[in-house]
Amino acid sequence: MSGDLHQRAKAAFAELIELSDEQRDAKLSELRLQAPELEHEVRSLLDYHTAQSLIAPSATPKIRTRSTLSTTYHTSRSLEWLGGPLRGLLIAGPLFLLCLLFAFCIDGVARRQLSASVTHQLTSAIDSRLSELRLWEKQELAEAKNWGEHPQVVEAIEQLVESIRSLSPEAPQLRDILRQAGCYGELSAQFTKLAGRPVSFAVWDRRMIELVDSEQESNPNLLGNSTTTAGANMLAEVLKGTPKLFLPHANLPITEGSLPGRSRPGNISILMPVRNHESGAVIAALMLSGYGLDEQYAEMLKRWSADSQGEVYLLSQRGAMLTSSRYADHLGELPLARDKSSSLEASPNGQPILVRDPGTNLLDGSRPSQASATWLPTLLARQVSSGDNGSFVDGYRNYVGEKVVGAWRWLPDHGVGIALEENYDRAFALARTLRNSLLTLAGLFSIALLGFTLA
Repeated sequence: MSGDLHQRAKAAFAELIELSDEQRDAKLSELRLQAPELEHEVRSLLDYHTAQSLIAPSATPKIRTRSTLSTTYHTSRSLEWLGGPLRGLLIAGPLFLLCLLFAFCIDGVARRQLSASVTHQLTSAIDSRLSELRLWEKQELAEAKNWGEHPQVVEAIEQLVESIRSLSPEAPQLRDILRQAGCYGELSAQFTKLAGRPVSFAVWDRRMIELVDSEQESNPNLLGNSTTTAGANMLAEVLKGTPKLFLPHANLPITEGSLPGRSRPGNISILMPVRNHESGAVIAALMLSGYGLDEQYAEMLKRWSADSQGEVYLLSQRGAMLTSSRYADHLGELPLARDKSSSLEASPNGQPILVRDPGTNLLDGSRPSQASATWLPTLLARQVSSGDNGSFVDGYRNYVGEKVVGAWRWLPDHGVGIALEENYDRAFALARTLRNSLLTLAGLFSIALLGFTLA
């Protein structure tokens, strides 16, 4: 279109835009007869422009549709429907991100508080069980002490010790005197009367020679024998005046020649000093076992695990489990690490379990890629081997590969650690529920806000 035609069209448009429809139609009819091309351009301007929107044509020719002067019609009209959604997104988007950020902040705070709560629960639970063990130990030692101080018990042991005082351990008549002494019958009767049931017992003098044994009728060769190295270590503190309770893992044969079944793991024994009734000096060591000690101990351990959502067990400083596993029914199916160098049998399934990380969850049917001999101790076992007390709630794998949280305490006088472990997902189930709820609320709020904006 020439510049002259453009100027004439603009002038005619300016004149016609102010007229009424009838006057405008009459003028356009006259203009069509005089200049059809000019009339066409003016009609285009009237259809799509006002006096304020009319613009000069671009210097570069453009493809036109209905109006040869309009360059914005199709773009503006085609994008006009996006205005509402875009406004909604511009408003709801930042608010959604803000809600999401707020939800994650709340989740972080809630998780930290829940972690502190889980730590407190684990600590309280492990300390409660440790206190129960200490109280039970104190009560059993007190009862055994009373029995060991019973006048008739002390008198029988004093007489026997005095009768062999001048004899050397190698004297041939020593064993005959011990076998013929009436101390065995007196002690057996007194302890049965005090306990209300048969009691296993044995007595050693300060030279660590066994003087009396409740099994001497079936194994008389025990009498007059010296102690083993382990037995000497067990008696040493007792002969200094300190009574001690030995848990099953530490209850080793004391006397040379003891039968394989005697003092085997699984039995608890109490060793206490026997004092002269006049001077108070320690003259012998007395061992008591049986009479329900093992049953009480087993029941206590069983109750500990039953009262928790996880497992409570004892382990040695080298990481060997000293109590039965909660997975006892499945141990034959699980390729667990075993303490093959140990003579102990903490479970009916063979050598004690080593508390080591298999690297995968064995309960899910997964199997480790490496031999059990290469497995590393679990986080808890490493802490126990260092003699530490503590807890860990960020999650670690236990000896079957399950992700757990745990707490532990080291008992230096018994050389064992007590451990409490619970499933990680169960411990933090509340945190996961809270996180999902917050994210759901944030999403629903944003959807509602978007709908309100578009309405």
